[in-house]
Formats: sequence, structure tokens, C-alpha cells
Amino acid sequence: MSMLTPRGIGGQARRRRGRGRRALTVLLLLLLLGSAGAGAWWFTIRGGGQEVAAVPRPSCPPVSPTPTVVPATQVTVNVYNATDRRGLAASVAADLAKRGFRVGKTDNDPLKRAVTGVAEVRSSAVGKDAARTVAAHVGAAVAVPDQRKDASVDLVVGAGFKGLVPPAQAAAAVTPTPAPRPSGC
Repeated sequence: MSMLTPRGIGGQARRRRGRGRRALTVLLLLLLLGSAGAGAWWFTIRGGGQEVAAVPRPSCPPVSPTPTVVPATQVTVNVYNATDRRGLAASVAADLAKRGFRVGKTDNDPLKRAVTGVAEVRSSAVGKDAARTVAAHVGAAVAVPDQRKDASVDLVVGAGFKGLVPPAQAAAAVTPTPAPRPSGC
């Protein structure tokens, strides 16, 4: 406003121009905020340019019951020889009897299978815990399930058999150890 302008004329014009600028500023601000919101929405919908990988949940194994430890005195074991070495079944049967096993039959393998490893431990589902006890005394034996009705166990000594494991090592192998649970289970 200049000094030559009469007193009430310049102020109204300036007020009108001020209202128009404020309205324009508010309109521009709303457009800017709207476009920023639309851009953020679009960026979010499109994934932000990054692939989001799903994190797999840990697969928790079922809790298996702790195997039952069957003492040697409650295990009936039949000892069979699947090698050409004479008297092997009888000597293994005598060693098992010294450890407290009840020895049933001692003979050559009735199935006449070639056992090239240390031994086979044959049993049914009923005798699986007793078979675990026998396998612990033999060492690297292969478990072979069969369809017998009782809990007896057949130990078939193979070509790789050198002798029974020490009693302390066998006792440690039979003792159940709890399986660790994966984290997150």
C-alpha cells in the first residue's frame, strides 16, 4: 500500500489476494498429500520392489516314546551261524549266556542267507526292544523284522563278526538318550 492510496481501498484488495493464495496453497498441499498417499499405496501393493520370501515354520517331529530297556536276563536269543567258521554260534552263545541272556537254539542259519556284515538281529515287532538289547552287545548289527509271534530274537552271526562289544559299551548303547527337540517346537 502506498501513501497515495486512500485509506480503506488498498487493504481490502490485499485481503482478497491473501485468501486466494491461501486457498491455492491448501489445494496444492492436498494434491501433494494425495499423490504421496497414492504412491505409497501403489508401492505397498506392488511389494516395494522386493520379493518377500516366506519363512518356513520348523517341522516338529512327533515325540517318540523312549524305548524300553529289556535286561539281558529277560531276553531269549537264538544264535545262528551264517559263516564257514565251525563252532562260531556255540562260542557266541556261550558269551551271551555269561552276560545273562537266555540262549535258545544254537545252529547254522535256518534261512541259509549270506550275511556278509557283522550280524543280523531278527525279531518281530513284539520283540523289538529285546532285539535292541541284543544288537547293543553285538555292535554293528542289521535289524531284520520278521513275522514271529513271540518276543524271541535270532542273532545270525556274519562274516564280519569279530566278537561281542565290551559290556560297558553295550550298556551305554542300550541306555535311552532323549532326543533333542528343534528350536521352535
